Amino acid sequence: MKYLKTLLFVLFVFISTVVYASYSSYEITASKQILTKGGSLCSILIMTNGTDDAMVILYDNATTTTDITKKLVEITVAGADNYGGRIWADPVRFTEGIWAYVSGTGASFILEWNK
Repeated sequence: MKYLKTLLFVLFVFISTVVYASYSSYEITASKQILTKGGSLCSILIMTNGTDDAMVILYDNATTTTDITKKLVEITVAGADNYGGRIWADPVRFTEGIWAYVSGTGASFILEWNK
């Protein structure tokens, strides 16, 4: 029985790691295509240079921001705040991919998503 409990615990840890692992874009400093496939947004961390505001807009588009009706999120962080963003308790689905627009001197962001 003790062996079975240990085996079930190990299986649970393995499955939860595989199923719930998120992926990182790493730090991005310019507008660009991030993904060309569907998934779920988990979190976004936006960083400023300490003085200037930073804005990030994410679109559910595979190539460009031409379809502005597919805006997923728009967040502006005040420069003096240094950091801001969002963590979704229930990840937001996107179907085509992620195109990111970033503006602000020294602005950057890190996006995390699930497949």
